Amino acid sequence: MVLSVHGHVGRCSFVSIQLTAAHSTRLLASCRSLNRRALHAKTSTKSASDRRCRKIQCTGFPDQQTSTSGRQDTQQSISHSDRYRRGQKGMPYKLISALALGGTALTAYLAVSKLSGAPVVCLASGGCGSVLNSEYATVFGIPLSLLGLGAYSAVAALSIRGILSQSSKTPVSQYGVLAGGAVLASCSASLLYVLLTRFEGEACTWCLTSAGLSFGILAAACSGFSRRQLQDVAPQGGGLIAATILFLSLAWSGIDPQGAEAVYDIPYQAATVTTQSSSRGEQLAKRLNDAGAKMYGAFWCSHCHEQKEAFGSQAMKDFPYVECYPDGFHKFDDLAKQCKDANIQAFPAWIIKGQTYSGAQSFDKLEKILDSQ
Repeated sequence: MVLSVHGHVGRCSFVSIQLTAAHSTRLLASCRSLNRRALHAKTSTKSASDRRCRKIQCTGFPDQQTSTSGRQDTQQSISHSDRYRRGQKGMPYKLISALALGGTALTAYLAVSKLSGAPVVCLASGGCGSVLNSEYATVFGIPLSLLGLGAYSAVAALSIRGILSQSSKTPVSQYGVLAGGAVLASCSASLLYVLLTRFEGEACTWCLTSAGLSFGILAAACSGFSRRQLQDVAPQGGGLIAATILFLSLAWSGIDPQGAEAVYDIPYQAATVTTQSSSRGEQLAKRLNDAGAKMYGAFWCSHCHEQKEAFGSQAMKDFPYVECYPDGFHKFDDLAKQCKDANIQAFPAWIIKGQTYSGAQSFDKLEKILDSQ
């Protein structure tokens, strides 16, 4: 039997070949076997290539590994620096500086009043004198308002530094305002506890205002940190707060709660002028009296007594003096009406023809004022 085969099978092509049936069967079987080997070789080559690619992707070449490691270290370093920059940019330095400057002004007023012995104006009923003049207003002999002035000033300086150097990578201002806020807030919390437990029924406007400023600074400073950063500094912050409270507790440990303000319940006792008057002093006292001048003071004010001593005992009969605490210094007592109407803020205070002059004045200054009127 003879077949005429035309066409192709896989890679075997033949045209017009005269074959017998047996030859044709063997040829077809050989072509199919060749096709299977070719397909298997192609598949094996592709699998080996895929394995090599996967191995390179997983391990990389040595130079690629070094490059990848360097990039990771660089990214970690950049991430570490960016964390501080993001904290600084997010810190509300302007708000903190405003609060700190307000606290600086408040404590400066209280410190000057404390050091000069001048009365403090209180907007709340009942007055603030018994709180601000109590033993709790000092720490180891230093006025607490003076320490507060230093703390508020430091926070204000750091916040202004943060405003002026936003691009700085150093977190000095960032952590400085946080530490300052923690100290101020813990101190205010201690004072509020004393106010509630030792001075029941008395509202101290200045104390409450300072507490509000302190807590505001701390809250604003915390808002400039991420939660992770706050968790990182929590042990140090807790230690700082505990140290502040412990410091105040030690300073106030010897105070008798029942007698903390007893020293400021002072009965009136006029100080005696013992110096001799000069002719100039007597004449000047008479001129001041004739001009309607007044010197406002308090019986417990040492500077007021020194001013009287400068004029001498003989000049006292014409000396234009007004006592602002004629009934003594007592809790909840306010200034005498005449002093209050004159808006006296410090002792001694001279009012000569409508002009106020704070502090003790020399003879030359008083004569010059009288001559210029």
